[in-house]
Amino acid sequence: AKKLLEAAVREFTHVGDAYPNKKSVAKYYCTKLEAQIVKVHFNSIFQKSQDSNNPQVLSAILKGCEYYEHLCGQFMELHCYQDAVTIARKHASILRMLAKESVEKDSSRMYYFQTLNLLRQTLHLAEQIYADTLTLSPLSEMKVVNMPVQRIVTEIHIELGEVMTDVLVSQETQRRQAQIQEERKASIIRQVQEFIWDPPICEDKEKQWIDLGRTAADEAMASFTLAHSMSAGKPYLRAKSLAGLGRLLKVVADSHGPDPPTNWMAHDIEALRTQLANEEALSKIAAEMEKIQEQTGIEEEEAAEENFAQHHDSVAAEGKDVTTASVEVDEATLKKMASCTQQITLKKKQQEISQLYYMCASECLSQCLNISLQQHFTDLAAKASFEMFILIGQHDPSSASLMLSLFQSCQSSLTMEQVLFKSQPDPLTSQLAALLHQRHHLLKNDAKTNRTTSPLYKDITVTLFSDWQAWKRLEITPNYLDILKEVPSNYTLIVLQHSPDKSLLYAAVLDKAKTTAMVTKPKMGDKKATPSKINILKASAEDLIEGFSYAGRARVFETVTDIGQLQQILSRLSEYKQKQQSMLLKKEYQRTKAAQREKLLENVDDDFKAFSMSNPEDTNEDARLEIEFSEIVVAMNNYLKPVLEPVYNSLRPEKSRLMKETTWRPYYGLLFGGRLRNSIRDDNVATNIGRDLSTEGKDKEKGSREHLPKNECLVVLADADLMCLPLEASQYLQQMEGVTSISRDFSLQLLCHRAQQGKQGKGLDVKTDGKKKTSKEASKMASRILSLRDAKQKAAKIVPLDRAPQGWQAAVNTHFFRYIVDPFLDSAAVEVKAPQKEFGQILEQYEQQFTARWLGIQGSDHTPSVGEWEIYMTESSAFIFYGTERLLGYIPPYKMSALNLTDCNILLSFDKAETQKSFNRQCKLDTLKSPIDLSLESPVETAMLTSLSGVKCILLNQWNCSLEENANRIHQTMAFLLQKGKTTGQTSYMLQNPHKAVLEEKLAQDMMAKAKDMAANRDKKKNKVELPVPKDKLKPKDNENNKGEEQNKPQDDELVNEVSTQENGTVISRSVFNMVCFGMPNLIVTQEPSPTDKHIKK
Repeated sequence: AKKLLEAAVREFTHVGDAYPNKKSVAKYYCTKLEAQIVKVHFNSIFQKSQDSNNPQVLSAILKGCEYYEHLCGQFMELHCYQDAVTIARKHASILRMLAKESVEKDSSRMYYFQTLNLLRQTLHLAEQIYADTLTLSPLSEMKVVNMPVQRIVTEIHIELGEVMTDVLVSQETQRRQAQIQEERKASIIRQVQEFIWDPPICEDKEKQWIDLGRTAADEAMASFTLAHSMSAGKPYLRAKSLAGLGRLLKVVADSHGPDPPTNWMAHDIEALRTQLANEEALSKIAAEMEKIQEQTGIEEEEAAEENFAQHHDSVAAEGKDVTTASVEVDEATLKKMASCTQQITLKKKQQEISQLYYMCASECLSQCLNISLQQHFTDLAAKASFEMFILIGQHDPSSASLMLSLFQSCQSSLTMEQVLFKSQPDPLTSQLAALLHQRHHLLKNDAKTNRTTSPLYKDITVTLFSDWQAWKRLEITPNYLDILKEVPSNYTLIVLQHSPDKSLLYAAVLDKAKTTAMVTKPKMGDKKATPSKINILKASAEDLIEGFSYAGRARVFETVTDIGQLQQILSRLSEYKQKQQSMLLKKEYQRTKAAQREKLLENVDDDFKAFSMSNPEDTNEDARLEIEFSEIVVAMNNYLKPVLEPVYNSLRPEKSRLMKETTWRPYYGLLFGGRLRNSIRDDNVATNIGRDLSTEGKDKEKGSREHLPKNECLVVLADADLMCLPLEASQYLQQMEGVTSISRDFSLQLLCHRAQQGKQGKGLDVKTDGKKKTSKEASKMASRILSLRDAKQKAAKIVPLDRAPQGWQAAVNTHFFRYIVDPFLDSAAVEVKAPQKEFGQILEQYEQQFTARWLGIQGSDHTPSVGEWEIYMTESSAFIFYGTERLLGYIPPYKMSALNLTDCNILLSFDKAETQKSFNRQCKLDTLKSPIDLSLESPVETAMLTSLSGVKCILLNQWNCSLEENANRIHQTMAFLLQKGKTTGQTSYMLQNPHKAVLEEKLAQDMMAKAKDMAANRDKKKNKVELPVPKDKLKPKDNENNKGEEQNKPQDDELVNEVSTQENGTVISRSVFNMVCFGMPNLIVTQEPSPTDKHIKK
């Protein structure tokens, strides 16, 4: 692109030289093209590196700034003032970015001065243009008109006010740091410094910086108020001015306060503890000195008495009395009290002024937030919510945590919008791409054109909202503050979010909906208000009393982070994934060659066959990767420890908090070399599982507690950077008590968008809506899957499944599962764990109740086209992909994001396995793709695009794995989902914690055996005929029964040891954390009769 623009500049220069009468026009176009060259120059710099402190990057940026300055001068010579204003604003934005990111204090101040001078000159030039336009017509007529120049002047006023606010923030940060250091000094050091203190000698730049800080608040206030008055008829500019004004008032309130803001002082606790320890050590030393002085006190007391007598004589000799000396002491005390009273009054006045500014700031930010949510200004809603979150801090954790989740929802919406736009590069591919490009074109230079108020823009927005799930998922609802009412009460929501500059990391625990809201109270006049329903209410009340309450448990935490540390962890993780891929490819190549060799030597005698041994280098490399992954997890834990540790402590029950650390046996000891024996002995989990299994039959008989959530679902809402990390492997998440599910999602708003079509109870009814929709659409149109008609005609007998979903769960119909397995037959013919063989076993194993009506395509049939991918994904309740390479390597990202998968509840992607054939095929395809296209096929972006298309829950792999690991994983997943009736979140949790799955299975088998024995004993007692038995023969039977009882008593305790001895030496490796769950963790597979079944029954 840069070469093409340079060639165009040369052509226009040649035209200007050849035709003197067109020289000015040619020069204008050359300047415009040079501006585009500088734009491409900056884009290439920021795509390669985002570290502006790098000397090479900084020199390139400054070179581009010189080009901008030169272009601005050329536009001024051509009298193209509006173009000069545009170039100057771009130049100012680059300088402002350098001022924010600069590490050196002098450089930052220099960039701030340059930015302010440039914006003031630009504002002066724009105001001259605006004044000239006002003279074209009478002033009474021009007041009604909203001109483009007026909107440009308004934007420059806002930009100038924002830079002034940044200057105030920089000065306030430096002043508060100096104040905190001064307060932490000892009193003796402070007195010495006051005695030897000299007034500092400021240089010219320092004086200018101080003078700028004195007037910056007033100038910024004037700029924002003027921008607000000029933005009538333009809601975006009005909301932007309110956001800037609210941030300015918050900074002014912080500066007027007598002390630093106390809403974020959690990270200073360690420093205060150190200071307290030092003071205690000094006090101990002083006490020891006093003891030494007491031992030698007789001589010192006599000397003191003599000194006092001499002093008394001298005072008497001078004619002064002791009473006058006491009066002087009282006067000094009074003067000190008066000065202290004056300081207290001054600080109290400062505190009142600061609170007044805080009130004004909260009012401005709330108005901006209201306008932004109503008008769908997501970027402004993100700014306002973040400033409101910082303003509230830890004073009101409930409101602060909600504001942090709103900021995260806005940030994730903006990020996913960028990903969606990147996935649609060509407007000719789909209607969605055409609408997105047209909307993007209308938003360009909106201050000049004001196209957002046109009917065309409104029609495009309405079409996107009505026809495309991808755009609906990006919406931030205006009633966001009431969004927690829609979340099930057993959801534990943890928010992890970086600040916009990634210098701070925030964590929050959101409040939970009350459990009583899940229970419907029977009315007095209702005939259905039977005693059984009253027992339901009693049981729910008992659950609330027995369990620990989560209501009102919102917490927010903050810590200072290093962006370099985060980038280092991400780079190490990327290197680990590449090493994992290369190791698996090497193993696959060796295994394929060995299999081919064995096939060739089938008819050869055993004496001629060479004895094959495993390569020790592969084992060592696997062990090295295991250690490397464990180091990455340790680095991640250290990075997240300042926020996740207090989150973990706040979520622990009170009983657990009172326990000593020695009695707590965390499961994290299992990871990376731990043994199964250490975790099996956890009494809490064993008793919880045992209680759940023992009360399952009682709950079914009573029918009282099925609608209440029993299990805690932990949902981690993290930003895009943290989503790349293996968060499920964190020790703090692994140690959470009472948790049976760990899932992740991009934001709370997206989680609620997923659940809107899957709600039950008081919300949307999935079953009724699904039945109505299927019954209507089935009568109107037939399915595009041809094999579906044959499946209906077969009418296979299916064993009914008694699995009613609970109130917090959402049902997924097993009859509408669709799959695509190994589309290109990439697995070799000699492969033992070939995807087609393994999936065929699953279809046969669960055919009676689940897989009889599953439809799909396997590579042995034919290679599915993109259209078939679209058909099978659209007409499915759950879609399974089981094959090699990446999912989006088969269906392009532009197709995936353009689908409306409203009926697809679950997407199971068992990908990331590679063979030699698939690797060669994919490499040829990847050479034709751009870096942006390849980035869209990564796991996080895949989850984003599938979430935008409408999928409610996604289970996929994060890094490469072998075919054997994928085969084991799909068998375990189907066993948990289909056979055991686990939800999607519980399935993912069991895959990541296989020791808990083993424990649960052993306890379930034990409970089933006990139930059978009890039933057999009951039958024997009923059928037994009682006869008189001598007393001497009765004792041995009693003894046998006693022996049986004694043998049964320690059975539960022996179970733990049995499991631990059987699985002793089993190590939970990194592969268990490969598959993660995005989205809803409460989806459960059930049998819902289809319309054809009802017709057949009738």
